[in-house]
Amino acid sequence: MLPLLLTHSSGTQYGTITDNDGRFTISNMRVGGPYTVELSYIGYATSKTENIYLKLGEPFRQNYQMAEESVTLEGVTISAKAGTLGKRGFNDFIRLTPQSTTT
Repeated sequence: MLPLLLTHSSGTQYGTITDNDGRFTISNMRVGGPYTVELSYIGYATSKTENIYLKLGEPFRQNYQMAEESVTLEGVTISAKAGTLGKRGFNDFIRLTPQSTTT
């Protein structure tokens, strides 16, 4: 499933993902424009279309074909300080469970 992001010139953003047939559907968008459509997915070149205008009562249809692109992913670094969670007591965790009580 591919993500789709539509941005209106006012800054309003609409996001969705494809259905099983590869189609995007977004209801109740503002009529007019201009809209910018951007498709992106890891391993594919980003596809961007600008100056799209929507008409009242008319569905907008646009076909896209994404080209494969080599991507180098960067490493992820996770760091933590010892004792940052240790300041909480057992009762703090019990309170998060609605089925338990403390006395």
